[in-house]
Parts: sequence; C-alpha cells; structure tokens
Amino acid sequence: MKRIVVMNPKGGSGKTTIATNLASYFASRQESPVLMDFDPQGSSIRWVRKRQPTQPAIHGIAAFEKDDGRTTRAFKLRIPEKSSQVIVDTPAAMEAREMPDITRDAD
Repeated sequence: MKRIVVMNPKGGSGKTTIATNLASYFASRQESPVLMDFDPQGSSIRWVRKRQPTQPAIHGIAAFEKDDGRTTRAFKLRIPEKSSQVIVDTPAAMEAREMPDITRDAD
C-alpha cells in the first residue's frame, strides 16, 4: 500500500486540492483509496462526506478530530485492510515534532 503525504508549510498552497484529486483519481481506477485529513479545517473529510453513493468509494478518516473518550486514537486512525493508497492531507504550519509521525512510511 502506498502512503502519499501532501505537505507544505504555507496555507492556501493547494494541499487539500491535490489530496482530494489524488484520492478521486485512484477511486476512478477502481482502487480503494483512503483520504486521511489532519487539517483542523476538515475540508478533505467534508469533501469525502459530500460524495454521492454512485461515485467510486473513498474511505475518509478525520484524523484532526480529538479523542471523544469512547474510542482510542489508534482505532480512529486504522486503515481498512484492502486499501490501495493512503493520501494524507496535512495542515499548514505543522510543528516539527509532528512531522515524523505523519511522514513515517511515506512513499
């Protein structure tokens, strides 16, 4: 499984547009992409939730959401077994201490 991280320190640089277009491209090829949204604005996950049932499936993970006390963070961030790609949409101005976790295993 490929892991693609879309990252840029500047806001408004097109990270979400690139991430959603990559997910859409892979889905249109009958693959099983996952779009993981770390940006607190939540634009990628809103986009996934607005997709029509007739469109190719994209699994969305709202990685920016805080723990609700009912489920663990690891459970919320789990990748479905048959996923073909994980596309990670990152927030602007990400702190250096967060980068190793987000970029780990990136292709």
